[in-house]
Amino acid sequence: MHGRFSTNNVSMTLKFAEQGHGIAALSPPNVRSSFDSSDWSLPPMPVHAVMTSRLVPARVRVFLDFLANRLTVI
Repeated sequence: MHGRFSTNNVSMTLKFAEQGHGIAALSPPNVRSSFDSSDWSLPPMPVHAVMTSRLVPARVRVFLDFLANRLTVI
C-alpha cells in the first residue's frame, strides 16, 4: 500500500487515523483509550449465516444462537 503518510511511531499512526487520514493496523492496547473515550459506533447492519444445507448440526445452531444474542442491538 502507498499513501501520503508513513510512520513507524504508534502514537503518530493513531493520531493520523483518529483525524481521518487513513486506516491504522494497531494492537488493542494501543487504541483502547481512544475507543473508550469515543461515542463512535458502527451503524446497525444485517448479518447473515449462509450454509450449504438446511440440516444444521446442534453445535452450529448453538454457535449461531450465541452470535445472534451477542450481535443483537441493545
